[in-house]
Amino acid sequence: VPSRPAAAQQKKRLVLPAGSWDKATLYRYLHEKRCITEETINEMMQLGILYESFPKHDLIFLGYDRNGEVRYAAVHGTGEASSKKDLPGSEKEYGVHVDRSNAGTVVVTEAVIDLMSYLDLETDRVNILSLGGLYDSPLERYLKEHDEVQDILFALDNDIPGKEAFAKYMAKYGELGFRVSAYPIPEEYKDLNEYLQGMKKR
Repeated sequence: VPSRPAAAQQKKRLVLPAGSWDKATLYRYLHEKRCITEETINEMMQLGILYESFPKHDLIFLGYDRNGEVRYAAVHGTGEASSKKDLPGSEKEYGVHVDRSNAGTVVVTEAVIDLMSYLDLETDRVNILSLGGLYDSPLERYLKEHDEVQDILFALDNDIPGKEAFAKYMAKYGELGFRVSAYPIPEEYKDLNEYLQGMKKR
């Protein structure tokens, strides 16, 4: 049997795009369009989780391992289409997360913008993780590395896939001994960011 080419056997290296010195596009998109506060935007940048790329001026969200090495990077466009993709070489199980407390609860969202929206909607100093979709491999890894977690609060999208995923994960993680609950997004809003925008417009 012919062996696979050496290049195919090697793990693809994650290469991050250059950063922009000008953060105007980032602030305009997140603050003006998505209604996220400058305080939350600044916190994400100070933690090294968020930056604006150059020359495309996309948002780049980063997931780290326990040694502080970037293992995951997601690109979020700032144009009308707001395209989203993971960079080649990303390891999906290293989800974007913010650890702000030693409490035994983790909040779980689908998208990083929902993660940021939760930080604006709620004042509690929580630990929060974005799945980058609906697969739970980032949560599995997070729980292995944070054995103090006993409660999982899912804040998934308020649509059929989000509700079906919550039902599946409530059963899965409940059987593993975790206390599982859902964040109550009002029915008129699709996700946490729509909820945040609705609250800001009242």
